[in-house]
Amino acid sequence: MLLTLLPDSRVLDIEPGETLLAALRRQKEPISYSCEDGRCGLCHCVLTYPDRVSSENCLSADPLDKSIVLACQTAPNADCLLELPDRNDILVLPPQIIRAQIVAIVPMAERVRRIFLRPQKSVQFAPGQHFEVTLSSNIIRMYSAACLPSDPELIFDIQIHRDGRASRYLVENLKVGDTLRLRGPLGTTYLRCHGVEPTLYVSSGTGLGPMMALLRASVDAETKNPMHIYSGFLMAEDAYGTGDLASLVKKLRVVRRNERVIGGGILGRGERHGLLTDIIADDLGCLSGFRAYIFGSPHAVDSTARLLRRMGIAPERLHIEPFHYSSL
Repeated sequence: MLLTLLPDSRVLDIEPGETLLAALRRQKEPISYSCEDGRCGLCHCVLTYPDRVSSENCLSADPLDKSIVLACQTAPNADCLLELPDRNDILVLPPQIIRAQIVAIVPMAERVRRIFLRPQKSVQFAPGQHFEVTLSSNIIRMYSAACLPSDPELIFDIQIHRDGRASRYLVENLKVGDTLRLRGPLGTTYLRCHGVEPTLYVSSGTGLGPMMALLRASVDAETKNPMHIYSGFLMAEDAYGTGDLASLVKKLRVVRRNERVIGGGILGRGERHGLLTDIIADDLGCLSGFRAYIFGSPHAVDSTARLLRRMGIAPERLHIEPFHYSSL
């Protein structure tokens, strides 16, 4: 069978039963990947004729016979066309299982805890990615790293939900000295350093942590892209990180906007009241040509992504966390 790569129409062969990832790696074609079991999402690509392929992880499909699939889980049974992400975005990381000891649990706001973990070995990941964290034998959650790989500890900002089982366990049971199991890295919301397009960074709640990690990576990379930064919080008592974000903005020097949005409660200096999506829509016009990174709760991420698509951001330039929190 033949596998034609777009947009340059190069043709590779693919053997019966062979996955797209295996065929690409065998023929030394660059592609992002890590876990190879369908969890990290790095090997996503666009495949035509989805009705003629076998895939356990078809992420989306459209009427034009195209599907976003995971290359590690997809085995074509006929000739097909494959569109890979930009070669400049290639990220290859080893899948890792890490044990890390809690060295500090710090309240950042009334319902926000920052956990510092010291891993037993060095951890490779890209800022913006997340990890599967085992809190106990029956409580496993996904948390985005609020740190850089060069930091001495792994850091996670966690929202405390009143009726959340994981939240109760964290508040009532976790303590300094406990060891947690982590699996990853996972996710495709990592910094793209090539290009000069204006970039929109949006966080809701504890999405501020991974967004600031991405901004720190931008400082290190000396990116020149004009930046528009929006951080939102449902209530004033959940807000945190004002000083840290302001310090980052001074280092970046390319920030066009730095807006802090509060849904309810007493506003601080420079903060704006309202819904994050409403304020972004009011402030910005057509976003065609922009790149965007979104972090936060499932509802906030979904509603912001829908808005930005309506405002013109191309799907391949919209980077969001591919997981959902659980309150169970």
